[in-house]
Amino acid sequence: MDALWFKIFLAVGILLGRIGDVVSTRLATPQLLLEMNPIIRKGRWKFAWASLLFCGVPFLDPWIGVMFFVWSCLVAGSNFAGAWITRAIGEEAVFDLLRRAAQRRSLRSQLVLEMASIGSYLLVVALLMALRFLETNEWIFPVALGVLMLAVGGSAYRVQYVIDLAKSDQNE
Repeated sequence: MDALWFKIFLAVGILLGRIGDVVSTRLATPQLLLEMNPIIRKGRWKFAWASLLFCGVPFLDPWIGVMFFVWSCLVAGSNFAGAWITRAIGEEAVFDLLRRAAQRRSLRSQLVLEMASIGSYLLVVALLMALRFLETNEWIFPVALGVLMLAVGGSAYRVQYVIDLAKSDQNE
């Protein structure tokens, strides 16, 4: 695919996704206590900001550019969804909570749940790969709507849940 407009679209999307990832990380964990990426933890903020250079990938290989586009946007979305917690109670409090949970958890249980999470994503990946073999692109739209349902519905449910939590009596 040599369409310049598509490469530019991917580059802008990757740039926005990477900026979203860095900004959401900064909001959630300014000291990087909660950062899970060992490269960013070690390289600190200069490595995080350097990741904006990934926006050049589509001009080298659009196929890989699509992968970076999807990854960047999904990571940013996930980060923004959880940043409110650390903004409300502080990075150290969340870190302490996670450390206590990690010390009490069963590694087997954690791995099983991680595999279930990966499996959920793999089902969507399998669907997308299966759709590749159809003679039409008509199935792209319902896949996109499914992602939109997750984004809008997930946010709406999270916001309502937090509103309900804020209103609830602590003694319940």
